[in-house]
Amino acid sequence: MANVNEYYNTYWSAEGFKPTGHSWPELLDCFSRYLPATGRVLDVGCGDGLTTGPAVQGAGLEYQGADVSETGVASARANGFEALLIEGADRLPFADESVAAITCIEVLEHLFAPQDAIREFLRVLEPGGLLLATTPNVAYWRSRANLLLLGRFDPIGDAESVGRPWRDPHIRFFTPNTLASMAREAGFGSVTVEGQRGGFLNGLPWLPRYRVSRRSSAMYKALQQRWPSALAYGNALIARKAIE
Repeated sequence: MANVNEYYNTYWSAEGFKPTGHSWPELLDCFSRYLPATGRVLDVGCGDGLTTGPAVQGAGLEYQGADVSETGVASARANGFEALLIEGADRLPFADESVAAITCIEVLEHLFAPQDAIREFLRVLEPGGLLLATTPNVAYWRSRANLLLLGRFDPIGDAESVGRPWRDPHIRFFTPNTLASMAREAGFGSVTVEGQRGGFLNGLPWLPRYRVSRRSSAMYKALQQRWPSALAYGNALIARKAIE
């Protein structure tokens, strides 16, 4: 069996998943509300850099990508971003309290030990520093409907995941509560989780995923913030390191 680094080298290649980094409206809103005014932002699991890099640089902040995949890092550099090859998200080559913020977008669900990564993030963040991490929400209503009504499990890694879930890259699964609990257990002070990307029609079990909209109505957004466990497609963790 290939090791993790080899797997993600393939993941970012033409022979693997080869996703293209992108942001979505609610993520961009989180960036605008929570990213610091100054300092360095470390993007762990940056891939090609396109999910976080443009927003960080557009805000006048220093962007630093990091990934275990050589092909991902090469793609980020080709896109004009500073990117560093790392051994793992739990072994960051940065000094204690050396970065103002960490973004970790759709990465924790890919890790064997996400709790170790969260503790490592805490180590390198400055006092008061921000962690902004997103994951899918395994308790989203569509996932519940798939499993309970249709008897199928969809890890939602890509369009082939329903028929071949054993090859899906998602290996850890989070609800809003478990994601928040992991951050608190790691030692973060202020911890909240916002719901994202749900919708009344988004993800109906009989609709192909490519027809799912990434925009939610104002009414649905209000409902998903009230009941994120059931109504949010994704979780957005906003956690800050305590100032001692």
